[in-house]
Amino acid sequence: MKRSKLSYLITVIIVIFSGCAKDGETGPQGPAGANGLNGNANVTAETFTVSSWSSNSYVWYANLNVASLSQLAQNNGAVQVFYSANNGTTWVALPWTVVGSTNYFMNYLTETDLIQIQWWFNGAGIGSNPNTYFSAISMFKVVVIPPRLVNPKINLNNYEDVKLEYNLQD
Repeated sequence: MKRSKLSYLITVIIVIFSGCAKDGETGPQGPAGANGLNGNANVTAETFTVSSWSSNSYVWYANLNVASLSQLAQNNGAVQVFYSANNGTTWVALPWTVVGSTNYFMNYLTETDLIQIQWWFNGAGIGSNPNTYFSAISMFKVVVIPPRLVNPKINLNNYEDVKLEYNLQD
């Protein structure tokens, strides 16, 4: 009886291992993964429209709720914000300086799940908000790249380069 149990065990092991693929063989392509908000599965790009700005005594600001903006992305990944005053036809990377008879500076601050856009005036008072200054509704594109996907060879200040590298859709 011992012999037949041992024979049975050996037979099962042989059957199991004879059905395994040989080293180096590749299985079939799996199904496509789910996309992020806009782009590949891990890099997100969100577009925000700011129709009204808040202000205090020295700066205009707008808060953008960005659910994909984690502490890890802020500390070790990349967060890039782009501005458009022409309905998304062109995108300018922030920070940005508008040089004219008076200068304006646009920048952003990050917190987990939040970006605050700031518009500073280099003159008396706080100047005009960006929608008034450019006679257009402000649009912002926020790109969040997790640490393992940051490519140091990509110019993060050029939206077209970022869009191409991470397969982002407008």
